[in-house]
Amino acid sequence: MRIDVNTIILMTTILCMLLSLVLVMLRRSFPRSIKGLSHWAAGIGVSFAATALFATRGFLPDVISMALAHGVAYVSVYLF
Repeated sequence: MRIDVNTIILMTTILCMLLSLVLVMLRRSFPRSIKGLSHWAAGIGVSFAATALFATRGFLPDVISMALAHGVAYVSVYLF
């Protein structure tokens, strides 16, 4: 059985989107005194954008699909 890298990237993108949505909903239900959930939700949301850009490799020029995706991934790590 071969592992398809594009399928793994697609699943990672979907999971990042869903996890970000869950954290946003948690943020709305927790007290405002808990500050970290907003940053975590934003970090995972930016990770969603990064993995979506990684998925466009081969469809878009490498400057956009790889260089920009790596930059966005660094921003997501900073938000964590």
